[in-house]
Amino acid sequence: MHRPAWKVDSPAFREIEGLLKGRPHTMLAGHYHKYAYEARGGHDYIQLGTTGGIPGGAPDDPAVVDHVMWVSVAGGAPRVSNLKLDGFFGKQGPSPVAPAR
Repeated sequence: MHRPAWKVDSPAFREIEGLLKGRPHTMLAGHYHKYAYEARGGHDYIQLGTTGGIPGGAPDDPAVVDHVMWVSVAGGAPRVSNLKLDGFFGKQGPSPVAPAR
């Protein structure tokens, strides 16, 4: 989905979540141009970062990141990796601390 429906009070999305209850699922969305990760009921809900668009926050905010999300499936479960220009980060999002050089 483009807009992360779990970020607003949506009866339609609550219905979708109800239909998915007890089933494996991962939600991916964009729209806000700022990376965010949330675990809901044991499932990953991921809002993608800028991904080449207009930044959704201050330039020094680590959640404002141009990246490509690589999703693969192994053992019946999704595996999420994010590639940004200077390396990879996991599904919980980029670290606010720059790596030592």
